[in-house]
Amino acid sequence: MRKLVGMKKHLILALFALVSVLKVSAQTPPDGSQDTTLQVIITHNNVEYIGLLIEKNPHEILIKQQNGDLLYIPSYEVKTITPLSEHNFKKGEFISGNPHPSRYFYTPSAIPIKRGDGYIQTIYGGVWQFQYGLTDRFSLGIGTPIIGAPIWITPKWSFKLGENVWGALGAQAGSFGWLMEGKWDAVFGIGYGVITFGNEQQNLSIGAGYLGTRLPQSEFIIADSSNWTGYDREYVETNGGFAFSLGGMKRVQKNMLVIGELWALPSITDDVSLTFGGPGLRLMRQQNVWDFGFWVFSINDDGDRTTFPVPYISFTWKLL
Repeated sequence: MRKLVGMKKHLILALFALVSVLKVSAQTPPDGSQDTTLQVIITHNNVEYIGLLIEKNPHEILIKQQNGDLLYIPSYEVKTITPLSEHNFKKGEFISGNPHPSRYFYTPSAIPIKRGDGYIQTIYGGVWQFQYGLTDRFSLGIGTPIIGAPIWITPKWSFKLGENVWGALGAQAGSFGWLMEGKWDAVFGIGYGVITFGNEQQNLSIGAGYLGTRLPQSEFIIADSSNWTGYDREYVETNGGFAFSLGGMKRVQKNMLVIGELWALPSITDDVSLTFGGPGLRLMRQQNVWDFGFWVFSINDDGDRTTFPVPYISFTWKLL
């Protein structure tokens, strides 16, 4: 009897040992090495944790924090897990990622919006835009003023060209709607390409595209000037020209970036050209940002130039 009890004890100890070995094996890479890359874990409540990823399963993750403490985080609370890089540090202090690297004030960068990510932006509280990442490379958005016209869509496809170099192709196309007496075929659009050099913390983007409008028009044609009789003639007026953009941003403090952009439209019509843009600041709080800028508009109408400043204010909510 004693011999049987002893065998049971040895069997139980052996099972515990086997389970422990299997658990350690599951946490260790096949080559026997251990990943020493620090990870940034962001929860849906925008709480950030930094540590080594020890274990990850469908129910929870286990990290070893920098102070040596082990921390279990339920998987349903985890929003993102991102490896730390040198770009996450400034003067030895950890800084979180830029929540909106895909655009400057308005002009886009080539950096993509990741799948399931997105934002809602309002400019002056009067213009609203929504953009959402359908894949890690393709995003789609829609925008309109609070009066409901014009209305436009903004598809963008990004692709990696090299280390810290991105390219993107996109468009902004829409209709003037009721602003043109309900003529929804009064349309506008710009197709563009942009290349971005740098990372999410500091970068420079150069873009070029073609801007066009198609506007149904009507005019009264006088057939008999003696009694002012005639008829209405319907026609379509089209205009187009190239557009160029330059944008950049640089992290200067933990929660602040310097940003700026410049647009040049040298041939809106045969006689009219336009340049606008300027510098500003991006202030970040968790995943939301305030953009403050000072733009200067310069309109050249057949040699008659008009220049005036315009303050820029926008607020952006990052979708959780």
